[in-house]
Amino acid sequence: MKRSTTIAAAVVGALCLGCNPPDLDEDGDGFTELTNDCDDSDPNVHPDAVEVCGNDKDDNCNGELDELGATSGRIWYADLDGDGFGDEGLTIEACAQPEGYAANKWDCNESDASIHPDADEICDAVDNDCDGQIDESNAVDALIWYPDRDGDGYGDETLAVTACEAPEGHIEVAGDCVDLDPLTHPGMLEDCRTVGDDDCDGTPNSQDAEAIGCTDFYADLDGDGYAGSAECLCEAADPWLETEAPDCDDTNIAVYPGAPSTRRWRSEDCEDDTSIDVETVDRDLRDLWNFGGYYLTGGRYLHVVDANLDGASDLLVRGWGHNPVLIPGPLDTVTADDIVELSLPQGEGSEVSPEVMVSLVDDVDGDGLRDVLSPRLFSSGEYDNGVYLFSQADAVAGTLDYEDALDVFKVKIQGWPMAELVAEDLRGDESIEFIGTGYDGQTVFGVVHPRQDPLIPAEDWNTDQLNIQGSGGSCQPAFADVDGDGISELLLGRGSGGDPNNWTLGRWGSLKGSLMVFEIIDEPEEKAFLPRKVFFGQENPQNSAIAGLGGLGIAATDVNGDGHADIVAGDHSQLLEPDGWQIVVFEGPVLDDSAGLAWEIAWNADIRVSGNEGNKLGLFDVLPDIDQDGASDLVAYGSNEGPWYIHRLEEGHHRIDEVGRRLTTGPEGYPVRRAHGVLDVNGDGTPEALLETWQDASYYFPLLVYGDTP
Repeated sequence: MKRSTTIAAAVVGALCLGCNPPDLDEDGDGFTELTNDCDDSDPNVHPDAVEVCGNDKDDNCNGELDELGATSGRIWYADLDGDGFGDEGLTIEACAQPEGYAANKWDCNESDASIHPDADEICDAVDNDCDGQIDESNAVDALIWYPDRDGDGYGDETLAVTACEAPEGHIEVAGDCVDLDPLTHPGMLEDCRTVGDDDCDGTPNSQDAEAIGCTDFYADLDGDGYAGSAECLCEAADPWLETEAPDCDDTNIAVYPGAPSTRRWRSEDCEDDTSIDVETVDRDLRDLWNFGGYYLTGGRYLHVVDANLDGASDLLVRGWGHNPVLIPGPLDTVTADDIVELSLPQGEGSEVSPEVMVSLVDDVDGDGLRDVLSPRLFSSGEYDNGVYLFSQADAVAGTLDYEDALDVFKVKIQGWPMAELVAEDLRGDESIEFIGTGYDGQTVFGVVHPRQDPLIPAEDWNTDQLNIQGSGGSCQPAFADVDGDGISELLLGRGSGGDPNNWTLGRWGSLKGSLMVFEIIDEPEEKAFLPRKVFFGQENPQNSAIAGLGGLGIAATDVNGDGHADIVAGDHSQLLEPDGWQIVVFEGPVLDDSAGLAWEIAWNADIRVSGNEGNKLGLFDVLPDIDQDGASDLVAYGSNEGPWYIHRLEEGHHRIDEVGRRLTTGPEGYPVRRAHGVLDVNGDGTPEALLETWQDASYYFPLLVYGDTP
């Protein structure tokens, strides 16, 4: 029995050799499964063990791998301001970088993210880059300072230093070439009496223009063999080598003493720059005054046009005792048989007066000829007063009646005949804007739309601003792009005379005697004229009347050659006695100033040309660049002298005898009366001037074409 018990115990013991009771510590680490040893086969794994990074074990049996505090982890530094740099006093060990901690410990200010070792040092009394220094010389906004040992306000750039604040005796301005001499620096004028470089430009006493004690030396810059361009130098230097200047225009190789005469609009032989003898400038002189049996009057009743759109210059002349006529170009070959009369309808019982203004507008009916715009001024008869549009072909055929008009703009016209009638397609939309003005100050405006019936009615346009009232002078109109936007504006200049209190401009009653620039608005909801710029007339100190600005003439042309249209106007003011009236220029571009329509801007002309010795100016004509120098030229007329030719104008006030050349007598000793423009008579590309002289003591004026080259 005892033997059986022993055998049974041995069998049970053999069967339990692999058993690990939970209350046994198999790995000898002092922990059993009952005391939370999660691996009783590894003595390094138990609840009191230290977590080790990267061994893929839960060393401390807390259910986590590689948590914070694990040994063999990196030390991380608290980054409170998020600038990537931490505080060495706030650390933690971790296998991976925790949020809010940085890998380095060099941040010197954890409350400012802009301060850290990688920041730029700036001049603000703060250690921005944590290097222990403040505002050192490597600060990004540090300035360069130069020693100024002589106290002349200029420093020595060879001894420059960089600092946030100026070191003692240093300044920001460099350039002193001798910092021990207060009389030598860039602010000094070169002195020809010294041997040094007084102004520190590196060229002592040689090429320093306008130096103290300098002498004028002259160069031949146009290469014609004669010097004419001056520089004031201490000594001669190439190309300023000559002491005399015989060339009167050193910008033109064809102008020099003794030069052959090819032009007379500019003096070429440097002998006479005060007058132009008309008889010496003609090449193709044509006496047109009684051409083909027609008495052809000039004045404001002649225009250079291209009537048949062939590129040649034609003349549209208001007749005397007959209808207007067209003299077709080229004018050097035209004969009396070529003249064309525009037989317009006449008022009942009255012949057409030369004062009836007509204009040629674009080809409305599409027949290749510019069409005719003409006012009807008579109050009797069945047809309405107004401005009528006729086919040029029908007008030449001589069969017109008012019922043949292509279109008519019915407006009330009464009193004096129209003094001006101008038309233009302002906006390139195949519509024609026209404006007519009367001697009594009334103004009419219309818009002709080709192939559109009916016309835009007058009541659809806000024309209150154009209802000029008063007497004693006409309102001069012009269309021109004076602000450079590619769209023409309407220019109106008011004449003088009468009671200044009657000089009103519709609801703009304060704009007395003014030159006005209007923008034309043609939108579906707005058809109006908006005043964009006003140049106010002057009050005459003798009688308190308002002198008209532009009433003697108005034009838009480039008189200074800068590529912008300038406004030229005649002025009635007496402010320059005894010089009298004057011609004024407002330089372009003339921009919108509608917010400043105030009397204080009355007198701001850029250029003024006044008369001499009581010789009143005011009337003028434009010769668009007759001398081909890139700027338009003018012909001005005085009250007691003949006309003056004006070549290119610069800013300032000039007397006519300072900037003008007299146009002396024409054939048979009669003076030049008017200039009508520039045209190419024979199509050779060279411009000629169309001038007008008295034929005799009668009222008739011959029309003469003068060439500019032999």
